[in-house]
Amino acid sequence: MLLRYIDFKNIIEDKNLKWQFKLEENSGDKYYYLFSYDGGILYECNIDSNYYENETLDFENNYKNTANKNLNPTDDLGNPLISTTLGYVNDMQKAMQMYKFEVVAGIENVFDIKVETERVLLGGEYWIQNSTVGNVHEGDIVEFGVVDK
Repeated sequence: MLLRYIDFKNIIEDKNLKWQFKLEENSGDKYYYLFSYDGGILYECNIDSNYYENETLDFENNYKNTANKNLNPTDDLGNPLISTTLGYVNDMQKAMQMYKFEVVAGIENVFDIKVETERVLLGGEYWIQNSTVGNVHEGDIVEFGVVDK
């Protein structure tokens, strides 16, 4: 759900969600992609420092230093809170798992993750980080799939 900064900020604070961001800089200009997950809901916001100076300063001064923390929910002692159901159970959220893979250009790259217990999969997402036009070419293909072997 793409939101204005003030709406994004209010939702994140009201729901006590975790701030996440990706920063892209180009010739001194800053572009922030802000996001946060609430179960299966993705909240998103874009800030272009050229047009939204107040929002950029608010984020940098008040939230940036505590952002990009572990997305897995924890209790006050740092212990993971995991529910294997689709909804919330006794204030526990669904478990989320992230993986980082680095691909080698020019060859097919396949990454397998063994899942040994029954899981509910709510989808997937991939990012091409540190990307420039020169890194992504016409005809490049990224596929995501779940295969029951």
